[in-house]
Amino acid sequence: MNKRIFPCLFAIFVDIMGYGLVYPLAASMLAGSQAHILPAGASIHTQHFYLSLMYLLYPAAMFFGASFMGDLSDMFGRRKILTLCMAGIALSFCLMGFGAMAPSLALLLLGRALSGVFAGSPPIAQAIMADISKSAHAKAKNLSLSVGAQCLGTIFGPLIAGIFSDYQLVTWFTYATPFFVAALFAAFAMLWVYFKLESSSQKIRDPKEFKPLRPILVFLEAFQDKRVRLLAITAIFGQISFGIFFQMISVALKGSFDYSASLIGYFYAFMGVFFIGSICMVPRIHKWAGSPQRLAMTGFLCNAVAICFFFFQPSELWVWVLSAVLCLTNPFYYTGLMISLSDAVKKERQGWVMGIYGATIAFGWIISGLSPNLLNWISVWTVISLSTPAFLVTAFLMRLYMSKHLKAK
Repeated sequence: MNKRIFPCLFAIFVDIMGYGLVYPLAASMLAGSQAHILPAGASIHTQHFYLSLMYLLYPAAMFFGASFMGDLSDMFGRRKILTLCMAGIALSFCLMGFGAMAPSLALLLLGRALSGVFAGSPPIAQAIMADISKSAHAKAKNLSLSVGAQCLGTIFGPLIAGIFSDYQLVTWFTYATPFFVAALFAAFAMLWVYFKLESSSQKIRDPKEFKPLRPILVFLEAFQDKRVRLLAITAIFGQISFGIFFQMISVALKGSFDYSASLIGYFYAFMGVFFIGSICMVPRIHKWAGSPQRLAMTGFLCNAVAICFFFFQPSELWVWVLSAVLCLTNPFYYTGLMISLSDAVKKERQGWVMGIYGATIAFGWIISGLSPNLLNWISVWTVISLSTPAFLVTAFLMRLYMSKHLKAK
């Protein structure tokens, strides 16, 4: 194994770890009677508004930031911009840590937004790994390891939030502690990348080619291609559906079962284990389904069935069981959609269409980030169960895509 990929893998791990670390803490800091970040006596509507803002700031900033950092890496070199991303993530978590400590809502939200701006690490790191791979086999192996790093980040982010916010383990642990721990990880990654990662030999692009509005332009381009348009709409609905569940389940656990931030962190880590298990299953399920479109439909329908049971306010045990089913089948549609999009365009447009997929993910999570505002009118379990009709719409859209574009082919 090429040891030069280790700084890249750690950068990817840190980026994903930081993303998942926030969710167990947000519900405890911004909702309920112990929402100490907000002014005393803040109304329920105010709590829901700021919780929603905390959720959607990251994907909104990522929508522009990931593309922005990718362009900068083409202009000034990938190692430099990957180092900048790690420095930015370290700064963002320091700001959130000080925001939780002060407490200061402004610092907390500013840090959350900045973490989205600098969330361009995975594609830049993967590009470096592809550059230093000496063969097609090595490239495939290295990129598969990047998926493993993302999975580990999915588990360790919530786990760090759970452990380092638990004052029963150590008396001086607070909601601020996990943010500072994440900042230390990012600072170490920054130093490792800067001092140990060799500069790649990629062609540097002319800065004059930089377009600040490129994320919006790329997103709009998707709707000019008939095949990509339908798949992009399907992807948006899929991300909205799962995003509602993933972001609102922490509110449900806190409100219905009085979970602390620590227990919520362990719950998210539990879900991360099933994400990893699913990735191991995807090749076999894909072979059984016969096509990436049917693989995606399998995921959509399994998620729709599991989600509908949340409407009946399941017991604590069933929440864990149903969530495991969701996380076990979610990568089916994620992978199926990604393959379908890749197959929908020619080889020279692969980078473009993967950029489209990234944009749909960010856009879907922006919309799902608004879901806490629905708590002003309906229960959290009803909000979560709204994902069922959304998943059914995605299954219908995928079926429509198959009938329109695959049979003709």
